[in-house]
Amino acid sequence: MAIVLAFSTVVLVWATTPLAMSWSLEGFPLTFTTMVRLVGGALSFWTVLLVCRHRFANHKKAWRFYLIGGTSMCLALTCSYIGAGYVSSGMLAVLFGLSPIGTCLLARWILPGESISRLKAAAMVLGCLGLAYVFESSLALSADAWIGVLYILAAVTFFCLGSVLGKKLGEGIDSLSAGTGVVSVAAVGFVFIWLVNGADIPTQLVLKPALTTGYLAVFGSCLAMWGYFHVLQQLPTSRVALMKLISPIFAVWLGVQLNGEQINASMLIGTALVITALLVFEWGDILVSRVGRVLKPLEQAEQT
Repeated sequence: MAIVLAFSTVVLVWATTPLAMSWSLEGFPLTFTTMVRLVGGALSFWTVLLVCRHRFANHKKAWRFYLIGGTSMCLALTCSYIGAGYVSSGMLAVLFGLSPIGTCLLARWILPGESISRLKAAAMVLGCLGLAYVFESSLALSADAWIGVLYILAAVTFFCLGSVLGKKLGEGIDSLSAGTGVVSVAAVGFVFIWLVNGADIPTQLVLKPALTTGYLAVFGSCLAMWGYFHVLQQLPTSRVALMKLISPIFAVWLGVQLNGEQINASMLIGTALVITALLVFEWGDILVSRVGRVLKPLEQAEQT
């Protein structure tokens, strides 16, 4: 029951995060919104840590993991929030759906022993084709949307790079400590960015961005990350990948229903291609392997 609750929570939060990001920027400065989100997320993590009397992983290897993860999160969120000002929340979610492919591609270059099968390579090509349609869609909806697409792709790259670099360092670190350390480092980094950029503070409190920023702090930066680390440790990779497939679909639907976002034919085609690419990428090799096992006895029977 706990794992089902964690899985459902992560999907729900991931699906609503792009829309919440767009709303949080409607009344607050970008640096202030991101800083409050991360500081609130870090405080939420430390509160849970203290209430549960959980021992925080405080060794050298863990801190290397926190620094890498926190730095990549800080850079990824900076690019994400800038990009969110140019594109729809649904497009933001679809582009972030490419993160498994980006992670695998970077792992092939950085980590020894990582390989890419022909099906995964085909899925990457399909994903790039979907990306081209999304890019075309952005140009049709707004003349400046291409800027947002580039920023979000940079955010995806930083996110994937942090995942790959932290892969080995994260072994043996529990999910609560991992989330607490990564978000805390990112929060410290963004407080510095906020101060350097003039420490902008809203002149008046606007309810919608205030509520969505609080939601992103508690749920987006704390609960979802904790749940994701927990699911990652308890379920096989194929099950975890379902979250990255379901979330963009719900995010696009929420953007249309709650924010009046427009979707053209190129956006629909691009989204379908990206989702298909993720399906092939995550389960293509498994499906081919199982079909081969079924057909092999039949071929042997025919030969005899």
